[in-house]
Amino acid sequence: WLSLIVLKNRIGNSDYEFEDLPNNRNKLPDAIQLTDNAQLPDLEESWRWAHVHCNEVEGRNFSFLQKKIATQPGFAVCRLLCPRKLKPATKYSAFIVPTYLLGLEAALGTENTNTDRSKYSWNIKDNLAGTIIPYYYKWEFRTGLSGDFEEVLRLMKPNPIKNLGGKAINIDNPGYGLL
Repeated sequence: WLSLIVLKNRIGNSDYEFEDLPNNRNKLPDAIQLTDNAQLPDLEESWRWAHVHCNEVEGRNFSFLQKKIATQPGFAVCRLLCPRKLKPATKYSAFIVPTYLLGLEAALGTENTNTDRSKYSWNIKDNLAGTIIPYYYKWEFRTGLSGDFEEVLRLMKPNPIKNLGGKAINIDNPGYGLL
């Protein structure tokens, strides 16, 4: 129900992607307005951008997970991912925003006429210039000249280990619905 978006910041970027809006809305989140060149992720794929990591799991025992998280909050870590490829030496702002239109309208304080709870906050096929998006959290950062994740991966070289492996494995029926 939440997504992470990253947009080029006005400061230092001639092709900035949003404007901050003044908040005259009592107790409602701040909001931004998108510019003509804003690049947003496709919310149809938003299910790919959330991740939960647990340090130990007992099969698919959800009551175990529920009890463990209730008593040890650090047991599970949740992450929101942003699928955008970032440019070097660029200032960005990151926002936690509502994924669904129902949440977007509630955060804007507008009357909700939408009855489809699965309708997304935006569609990348539409012209999004002027779209107002409320956000729950914002932070800014600047990318470096080099050293992004992709570059680090490209620099990695395999280090073969001698006398390891070499045993044939039958994968005709791997299970887990893989074939």
